[in-house]
Amino acid sequence: MKKILFAIGLAGGLLAGVENANAAARTAGTTVAGASDIATFTVDITLTPKCVIDTIGALAINYTPVSKTAATYATGTTTIAGKCTGGVTVAADVNVDDASDNSVTDQFTGLVYKLLFPGDVVSYASVPVTSNDFSFTLTGKIKEDQFGTCGGASSKTVGVTTCTNTTSTNKTRTVTLSY
Repeated sequence: MKKILFAIGLAGGLLAGVENANAAARTAGTTVAGASDIATFTVDITLTPKCVIDTIGALAINYTPVSKTAATYATGTTTIAGKCTGGVTVAADVNVDDASDNSVTDQFTGLVYKLLFPGDVVSYASVPVTSNDFSFTLTGKIKEDQFGTCGGASSKTVGVTTCTNTTSTNKTRTVTLSY
Protein backbone atom coordinates (compact mmCIF):
# COMPACT_ATOMS: atom_id res chain seq x y z
CA MET A 1 0.00 0.00 0.00
CA LYS A 2 2.89 2.34 0.75
CA LYS A 3 4.27 1.88 -2.76
CA ILE A 4 0.95 2.87 -4.32
CA LEU A 5 0.58 5.95 -2.13
CA PHE A 6 4.17 6.87 -2.79
CA ALA A 7 3.55 6.51 -6.56
CA ILE A 8 0.39 8.62 -6.35
CA GLY A 9 2.17 11.24 -4.28
CA LEU A 10 5.09 11.26 -6.70
CA ALA A 11 2.74 11.58 -9.69
CA GLY A 12 0.83 14.39 -7.96
CA GLY A 13 4.06 16.19 -7.28
CA LEU A 14 5.14 15.79 -10.89
CA LEU A 15 1.78 17.14 -12.13
CA ALA A 16 2.04 20.10 -9.78
CA GLY A 17 5.53 20.72 -11.09
CA VAL A 18 4.29 20.61 -14.72
CA GLU A 19 1.46 23.05 -13.89
CA ASN A 20 3.95 25.38 -12.19
CA ALA A 21 6.15 25.13 -15.29
CA ASN A 22 3.10 25.92 -17.50
CA ALA A 23 2.24 28.97 -15.40
CA ALA A 24 5.83 30.18 -15.53
CA ALA A 25 5.93 29.60 -19.29
CA ARG A 26 2.71 31.60 -19.82
CA THR A 27 4.13 34.44 -17.79
CA ALA A 28 7.38 34.34 -19.73
CA GLY A 29 5.59 34.00 -23.09
CA THR A 30 7.13 30.61 -23.91
CA THR A 31 5.69 27.12 -24.06
CA VAL A 32 6.69 23.90 -22.41
CA ALA A 33 6.65 20.78 -24.57
CA GLY A 34 3.52 18.75 -23.96
CA ALA A 35 1.75 21.59 -22.11
CA SER A 36 -1.53 23.16 -23.16
CA ASP A 37 -4.06 25.68 -21.93
CA ILE A 38 -7.40 26.98 -23.20
CA ALA A 39 -8.76 30.51 -22.87
CA THR A 40 -11.64 32.34 -24.51
CA PHE A 41 -11.91 35.90 -25.78
CA THR A 42 -14.54 38.11 -27.40
CA VAL A 43 -14.42 39.92 -30.72
CA ASP A 44 -15.93 43.41 -30.44
CA ILE A 45 -16.85 45.02 -33.76
CA THR A 46 -17.88 48.63 -34.24
CA LEU A 47 -19.66 49.19 -37.58
CA THR A 48 -20.06 52.75 -38.78
CA PRO A 49 -23.03 52.86 -41.19
CA LYS A 50 -22.27 54.03 -44.71
CA CYS A 51 -24.28 54.62 -47.86
CA VAL A 52 -22.91 55.17 -51.36
CA ILE A 53 -24.58 56.00 -54.64
CA ASP A 54 -23.49 53.54 -57.33
CA THR A 55 -25.47 54.92 -60.25
CA ILE A 56 -27.55 57.90 -61.17
CA GLY A 57 -28.41 58.67 -64.75
CA ALA A 58 -29.28 61.91 -66.47
CA LEU A 59 -32.92 62.90 -66.16
CA ALA A 60 -34.25 63.68 -69.63
CA ILE A 61 -37.52 65.51 -70.23
CA ASN A 62 -38.75 65.87 -73.81
CA TYR A 63 -40.95 68.94 -73.72
CA THR A 64 -43.35 70.47 -76.19
CA PRO A 65 -45.64 73.30 -75.09
CA VAL A 66 -49.27 72.25 -75.29
CA SER A 67 -51.22 75.39 -74.44
CA LYS A 68 -51.12 78.42 -72.17
CA THR A 69 -53.59 76.78 -69.79
CA ALA A 70 -52.53 73.14 -69.77
CA ALA A 71 -52.67 71.44 -66.38
CA THR A 72 -50.58 68.48 -67.51
CA TYR A 73 -46.87 67.84 -67.18
CA ALA A 74 -44.12 66.49 -69.39
CA THR A 75 -42.08 64.09 -67.25
CA GLY A 76 -38.84 62.20 -67.19
CA THR A 77 -37.32 59.92 -64.58
CA THR A 78 -34.00 58.64 -63.38
CA THR A 79 -33.11 56.04 -60.79
CA ILE A 80 -30.65 56.62 -57.99
CA ALA A 81 -29.21 53.29 -56.86
CA GLY A 82 -26.58 52.32 -54.35
CA LYS A 83 -25.59 50.33 -51.33
CA CYS A 84 -26.07 50.99 -47.67
CA THR A 85 -25.39 49.35 -44.35
CA GLY A 86 -28.47 47.21 -43.76
CA GLY A 87 -30.83 48.24 -41.00
CA VAL A 88 -30.35 51.99 -41.34
CA THR A 89 -32.97 54.50 -42.42
CA VAL A 90 -32.06 56.56 -45.48
CA ALA A 91 -33.39 59.93 -46.58
CA ALA A 92 -32.62 61.43 -49.99
CA ASP A 93 -32.75 65.12 -50.81
CA VAL A 94 -32.22 66.98 -54.07
CA ASN A 95 -31.24 70.62 -54.30
CA VAL A 96 -33.69 73.00 -55.96
CA ASP A 97 -33.68 76.75 -56.51
CA ASP A 98 -37.09 77.41 -54.96
CA ALA A 99 -37.89 75.17 -52.01
CA SER A 100 -41.40 76.60 -51.69
CA ASP A 101 -42.53 74.63 -54.75
CA ASN A 102 -39.53 72.30 -55.38
CA SER A 103 -38.67 74.04 -58.63
CA VAL A 104 -35.69 75.02 -60.75
CA THR A 105 -35.71 77.52 -63.62
CA ASP A 106 -33.39 76.29 -66.35
CA GLN A 107 -31.00 79.10 -67.31
CA PHE A 108 -30.88 78.22 -71.02
CA THR A 109 -34.50 77.36 -71.84
CA GLY A 110 -36.22 79.47 -69.19
CA LEU A 111 -38.47 76.48 -68.39
CA VAL A 112 -39.44 75.87 -64.77
CA TYR A 113 -39.25 72.23 -63.74
CA LYS A 114 -39.74 70.32 -60.51
CA LEU A 115 -37.59 67.49 -59.19
CA LEU A 116 -39.64 65.11 -57.10
CA PHE A 117 -39.33 61.78 -55.34
CA PRO A 118 -42.32 59.39 -55.13
CA GLY A 119 -45.27 61.12 -53.53
CA ASP A 120 -44.29 64.36 -55.33
CA VAL A 121 -41.93 65.44 -52.56
CA VAL A 122 -38.46 66.97 -52.85
CA SER A 123 -37.13 64.96 -49.89
CA TYR A 124 -37.60 61.22 -49.72
CA ALA A 125 -37.36 60.57 -46.01
CA SER A 126 -37.29 57.63 -43.65
CA VAL A 127 -36.85 54.76 -46.06
CA PRO A 128 -35.58 51.72 -44.13
CA VAL A 129 -32.85 49.77 -45.90
CA THR A 130 -33.51 46.11 -45.16
CA SER A 131 -30.93 44.70 -47.55
CA ASN A 132 -27.75 46.40 -48.66
CA ASP A 133 -29.19 47.67 -51.96
CA PHE A 134 -31.45 50.68 -52.30
CA SER A 135 -32.98 52.69 -55.13
CA PHE A 136 -35.06 55.81 -55.48
CA THR A 137 -36.87 57.12 -58.52
CA LEU A 138 -36.54 60.85 -59.16
CA THR A 139 -39.07 62.47 -61.49
CA GLY A 140 -38.66 65.73 -63.37
CA LYS A 141 -41.86 67.55 -64.31
CA ILE A 142 -42.40 70.55 -66.57
CA LYS A 143 -45.87 72.04 -66.56
CA GLU A 144 -47.00 72.21 -70.19
CA ASP A 145 -48.20 75.81 -70.10
CA GLN A 146 -44.70 77.27 -70.59
CA PHE A 147 -43.21 78.25 -73.92
CA GLY A 148 -39.61 78.94 -72.84
CA THR A 149 -36.76 80.16 -75.03
CA CYS A 150 -34.02 78.49 -77.02
CA GLY A 151 -31.16 80.35 -75.44
CA GLY A 152 -32.02 83.71 -76.94
CA ALA A 153 -30.60 84.08 -80.45
CA SER A 154 -31.34 80.53 -81.61
CA SER A 155 -35.06 81.08 -80.96
CA LYS A 156 -35.04 83.54 -83.88
CA THR A 157 -33.28 81.14 -86.23
CA VAL A 158 -35.50 79.80 -88.98
CA GLY A 159 -35.53 76.01 -89.16
CA VAL A 160 -34.61 75.30 -85.53
CA THR A 161 -36.64 72.25 -84.63
CA THR A 162 -35.35 71.59 -81.12
CA CYS A 163 -32.97 73.08 -78.63
CA THR A 164 -31.33 71.51 -75.59
CA ASN A 165 -29.95 72.96 -72.41
CA THR A 166 -26.46 71.58 -73.07
CA THR A 167 -24.81 74.89 -72.15
CA SER A 168 -27.17 75.71 -69.28
CA THR A 169 -25.21 76.96 -66.29
CA ASN A 170 -27.57 75.42 -63.73
CA LYS A 171 -28.44 72.00 -65.14
CA THR A 172 -26.32 70.06 -62.62
CA ARG A 173 -28.26 69.09 -59.49
CA THR A 174 -27.09 67.38 -56.28
CA VAL A 175 -28.62 64.45 -54.43
CA THR A 176 -27.73 64.11 -50.76
CA LEU A 177 -28.24 60.91 -48.76
CA SER A 178 -28.71 61.16 -45.02
CA TYR A 179 -28.58 58.11 -42.79
